[in-house]
Amino acid sequence: MTRSPVRIKIQLPKGEPLFQSNYTIGIQELNYGNHLGNDKVLSLAHETRVRFLHSLDQGELNFYGTGLIMGGAKVQYLGQGFFADQLKLNLWVDEVSDYGFKLFTQIEKETSEIARVEVDMVFFDYEKQSVNKSAGVKEKLESLLSEKMK
Repeated sequence: MTRSPVRIKIQLPKGEPLFQSNYTIGIQELNYGNHLGNDKVLSLAHETRVRFLHSLDQGELNFYGTGLIMGGAKVQYLGQGFFADQLKLNLWVDEVSDYGFKLFTQIEKETSEIARVEVDMVFFDYEKQSVNKSAGVKEKLESLLSEKMK
């Protein structure tokens, strides 16, 4: 099988993941090919993001005083997952700005990667329905990142 020259490639940030979690593939995540559906990969990245935010006592509607909304996503498929596979979900935060940050999720099983996901998270005011320049959120997130990397 020849690989496409336009294949998406996601480079993970250097260093250890900021957050890790485990997940078992359920029957509802399988597609007609009897493996993890491509749409479920993005759902697993969302699951990882929500678990990460929960570990900080934060959420997508209130993240240190502002909301979060997904501005875009890229998925790189690297392998297959099957019913009852035990997955390791790894998450990194990178490229923090006044308007948001990037989240990288790596989905692994045993010794192989299933996928990498890159998501642009944007600070968002849900009441005004507009992008929100963070008032101190960037600094709070950068402080958190430097603490976790020690």
